[in-house]
Amino acid sequence: MCIFVRKAFGNTCSLLMVETIYMIYIKPAWKSISVLLILYAVMLLLLWRAKILAANNALAIANMIKLTVNLFCTWIKHKKTSDRETLLFTLGITFFAGCDYAILARTIFAPPHPLYSIAAFIVWTCYVPAQILLLRSYVEKLRF
Repeated sequence: MCIFVRKAFGNTCSLLMVETIYMIYIKPAWKSISVLLILYAVMLLLLWRAKILAANNALAIANMIKLTVNLFCTWIKHKKTSDRETLLFTLGITFFAGCDYAILARTIFAPPHPLYSIAAFIVWTCYVPAQILLLRSYVEKLRF
């Protein structure tokens, strides 16, 4: 049984690749990478125990874990540097996290459920600012 039915396999792989690129850009500490690997193992074990371990479930969970670790790492990096570029990038990743968490909520709840409508609204409310902030952080980096 697949709990992430609406999420296509290719789409999940591309999102995972984007999160990997962000992780390379962020350059997390080994401690963060260790937490990431432990969370992967725990979530895969939980999926296996729930008898819903499928490739697309594992990839979707890996994407959400990597997104969450990237989110924390960007805030830590911004706290250390406190410059405009990292602030814009951090806010962009935060909005992307809101978008992805809303997509996850939208896939879990069926359309008659009120959370489905709220999540659908949040997806686009977060997506556009995320794109603008990430692009702006890149432009800011090029300026200096």
